[in-house]
Amino acid sequence: MRTFLREQRFCALATTSPGGDPHLVPVGFLYLDDTSFWLPTGAGAVRLADLRKRPRAALMVGQGVGAQHQLVLVRGPVRIHPGQDLRGVVAKAAGEKLGDTDWASSWLELRPTSVLAYSG
Repeated sequence: MRTFLREQRFCALATTSPGGDPHLVPVGFLYLDDTSFWLPTGAGAVRLADLRKRPRAALMVGQGVGAQHQLVLVRGPVRIHPGQDLRGVVAKAAGEKLGDTDWASSWLELRPTSVLAYSG
């Protein structure tokens, strides 16, 4: 699972609006230190507004066709970090995996409390 998550670049992120409506969006991500997912977010993004009100999310990373596929589902609390605070290991990994992320006004850190992984 670790190798699969480090190789993938995009996930589907699910948040919930203040009114209870689901919101699903594709977004680039980093999986670091086997503990957290880091997702860049632009100013004004719906997911950012959702997470300010309800700081929990779920994400899915998947690939494959038919019987040959891999899937990881996680959910947990999210912490919002200002973009200018991104330093060290996260900044280096972001540049290597996602390219230029200077546009990100914030970074979302999701620390899973629930993980379901499948490979078939």
